[in-house]
Amino acid sequence: MANWNNFRLDWQEHIQNVYKLVDKHSELAVRTGNKFHENSYKSLTNYLHELKTWIKHNEDLTKKENESKIKEGEKAT
Repeated sequence: MANWNNFRLDWQEHIQNVYKLVDKHSELAVRTGNKFHENSYKSLTNYLHELKTWIKHNEDLTKKENESKIKEGEKAT
């Protein structure tokens, strides 16, 4: 497995758990109209967007680093 993929795998379980929280807060915001749940939903979706952007950025950096090593004849990890 490519090294860049480890970024995603390391965070995958946690992202799934945050999605569960997003779903719960979304459901409760609609059902109760409670602002706490609406704000929590918004905060968590923003957090997920930022986290996934950060993961993608690090995957891209690691891919480029490994491609560069291969071109130079080094062993990519």
